[in-house]
Amino acid sequence: MTEEFSRIHAELWNVYETAVAQPQAAGLTDRLAKMREIVLTEKCPASLEAYERYLKLVGLHLAAAPDLAALSLLDRAIFDTEMKRDPGAPFSLLGMALTELKLGNKARGRHLLRRLAATRYRERSRAQALLAELVVLEARA
Repeated sequence: MTEEFSRIHAELWNVYETAVAQPQAAGLTDRLAKMREIVLTEKCPASLEAYERYLKLVGLHLAAAPDLAALSLLDRAIFDTEMKRDPGAPFSLLGMALTELKLGNKARGRHLLRRLAATRYRERSRAQALLAELVVLEARA
């Protein structure tokens, strides 16, 4: 999984650098769409988070920003399917949790993060960190 993440992260960084250096560069959305499919295929939770963060960063630098929201993986339809396929998989739990949080369903997002945090998967520490971030954000509100 580390090798997968490294490869995906390197390509996402490359896309980001291109967006910063050449905001008018052709093919950036095509490259992001390709990376989206790779992340879906690999099912690496860390790559999912990295992809979503880079998607936001690239959007900040594009001159004529296309609708990058369509390239987001945080889509309930995607993760409903993933949850049906393997409801306990880290990719499914983290993806659905982030999707629910994005859509404003904090209770469901927290519930899914707690489920992941209670597992023995290595991604549990990330779920615990996200839960802690939510507590801080809610305390500030």
